[in-house]
Amino acid sequence: MRRNRVIALVVVILGVSTLFGQAAFSARTKARAAGKSAQTAGVKAKVAKALNLTADQKVKLKAIRADVKAKTQTVNADGSLPPEAKKAKLKEIRAAGIAQIKAILTPEQQQKLKNLRRAHKGGRLKGLIEKLGLNADQKAKIKSILASGKTEIKAVRNDTTLSADAKRTNIKAIRAAEKEKILAELTPEQRAKLDAARARKAK
Repeated sequence: MRRNRVIALVVVILGVSTLFGQAAFSARTKARAAGKSAQTAGVKAKVAKALNLTADQKVKLKAIRADVKAKTQTVNADGSLPPEAKKAKLKEIRAAGIAQIKAILTPEQQQKLKNLRRAHKGGRLKGLIEKLGLNADQKAKIKSILASGKTEIKAVRNDTTLSADAKRTNIKAIRAAEKEKILAELTPEQRAKLDAARARKAK
């Protein structure tokens, strides 16, 4: 499953918080898990409503998700697998799950789902732009940076002469360069806002 290209911006926000004590850390972790679970349930409900899924489709979709979750947990718990092998297996599981989901959707529903994903991407980018207070010039430059990065990554993925490892390495380098270019377009004040957002995200 292809990554959201907005990750180039959003990933800058993410960070690791300083531990203030095991008990407090555990409580925050549980709270975040509960919040994420509720948020995920809400998103699933909205998607199901937007796609106008039938009762049969909902049952099949639930079964597919449960199967993907079980297989993912099995792979993650397998201590005999090296990190790269785990990544490859998890990628296969996700790809198979997506294929199964598409198979139970009508062409119209598939298009609606595609549109929803695009809208979601646009919403995340819009939210970030609002938080940073980017001016028109910055918006245009960052949009260009993202578009260029997307083109480069697509070229790498379509390059049949590259191995899977080489593709991952090249894509990682492209994204790293992309983030540096984006940061270079921000003012010190905007970077400070990113730091503050990172701190809030870590709590």
